[in-house]
Amino acid sequence: MSNLDSHQLVEQMKQNGIKQENFDQLEINPHDWFQGFDQIEDSVKNSVALINNHPLLPTDVPVHGLVIDPATGKLDLVINGYD
Repeated sequence: MSNLDSHQLVEQMKQNGIKQENFDQLEINPHDWFQGFDQIEDSVKNSVALINNHPLLPTDVPVHGLVIDPATGKLDLVINGYD
């Protein structure tokens, strides 16, 4: 998702059969939701914050953030949910 172009993504989704009325029914702006990233660690931090702040997630559930190297399978811990 690095350097994602949300406008291009939405257009591709429309070409694949998603109708404009489906986008109109969303409670979010897809261009705000479909964001790419320049630094993967920032994306992981944002994802962890989104999950941690979800009202349906109990506060005592640890949420970790990791990055996987697709070439080697190596995992790097970005956010330790126990801290």
